[in-house]
Amino acid sequence: MAQKGQLVAASNVSPVPWLPEAPLYADSFRCNVKEFLHLYGRKVPLNGLRRATAYIVELESPNGVTRLHIYDEKLDEKDGAVCDQCRCMGWQHHPVCNSKYHFIIPSEATLEDTRQLTAVVEGIYLKRLPLSFKWTAPAADEQEDDEGGPYNAAASVFESQDHLLHGVLHSNGYGHLLRMNGSQGGSRRLIGKQLLTIWDRICVLLRAREVSTEDVSNKSGMLLRVLHTAAFGTTWYGKMGYSFGRGSFNITPEQYAAAVAAVQSTPLSAITADFQLVQQLGYGGNGTLQAIVQHYSSKGELDWSSGAVHSRLNNFCWAGITAENCWQLEILLHSAQ
Repeated sequence: MAQKGQLVAASNVSPVPWLPEAPLYADSFRCNVKEFLHLYGRKVPLNGLRRATAYIVELESPNGVTRLHIYDEKLDEKDGAVCDQCRCMGWQHHPVCNSKYHFIIPSEATLEDTRQLTAVVEGIYLKRLPLSFKWTAPAADEQEDDEGGPYNAAASVFESQDHLLHGVLHSNGYGHLLRMNGSQGGSRRLIGKQLLTIWDRICVLLRAREVSTEDVSNKSGMLLRVLHTAAFGTTWYGKMGYSFGRGSFNITPEQYAAAVAAVQSTPLSAITADFQLVQQLGYGGNGTLQAIVQHYSSKGELDWSSGAVHSRLNNFCWAGITAENCWQLEILLHSAQ
């Protein structure tokens, strides 16, 4: 499911790495990002990288410095006239842009591998590598442009799935959150809320127009876009103003809202009837869901809605408790009362 954001500044997550003194911009994104890079970005000279310029901006917090990589990528006709993410959101009617900006916080693992572009950029920035160091794309992913020089290998930066954060903004102000990996995605320093807050602040600061993301978030192996919506009426990204943008099978926002309301308001008695039918047909499971329903039924809470139960159990999951043990903790809490 694709979602689009409303660009609301968030300040409820602390500490979040950010600029010591953030400026206020009133111009278009195209002008703001250039001014921002001029004031805060340090250009990293890099041999072997064509049609892109690398910058690093330092974001500060009480826990240390987080280095934000920004790549100004120049496009030409062979790169295609329409961005795939824009096309999926129905934004293909926008004027074609000849540049886009990638905002990346690399993972710790990629920064230790000098075959990765982000590692080379940060190595030169920190003077761990000489200025004369020439980056070349890994052989398996090497691409050649018309002038015969190596360009950006997909596994190296722009299409890597290992970044802690990767967002892209076209020069017309439309953009996409492409990747975010919090603690469960391998991050040792920043959690998902902090990463999303950084991205939100970038979009608000530079006055992005609209931003989309494909919600593939999960928690402990569970599809969070389903569970969080069932519990709270909105996806996890909804905390930052993201809302239903475009669904598969031509699902409209009204149909999606009706489905959410139906899931949230479903009484436990209806779920109990469903399980009874499943057992009659000879299908079984691991018994976890049945135990949850039976537990609430035995406490006289059969009139609870599915949304209320999901919300209660979801709070346990956010506290670091696995989904498999949430219902057991519920039983212990009720027994102690």
